[in-house]
Amino acid sequence: MQAKVPGTTSRGMRYTLGVIVLVIFQLAPLAIPLVWATEWTVTIKGVLSALLALGIPEVGVLLAIALIGRSEVRRIWRLVKILARRAWR
Repeated sequence: MQAKVPGTTSRGMRYTLGVIVLVIFQLAPLAIPLVWATEWTVTIKGVLSALLALGIPEVGVLLAIALIGRSEVRRIWRLVKILARRAWR
């Protein structure tokens, strides 16, 4: 039996964290209407909206790849596409 080294995570924990990061970051564009409902300036709203729509989801994919690996992220995307196709039928 191996001793658990403090600060290390198991593969299952990294997988779970990677999936959570992937999902949350992909849902970031849904916050755009909340940004536009604030009283901030149009410039700030525009910059935050662009980040939410274009930057944050891509960063989430990169973080997920770093956590669980490229092949696992591709497998998750294939599963999502299959489920989406079934939902639209």
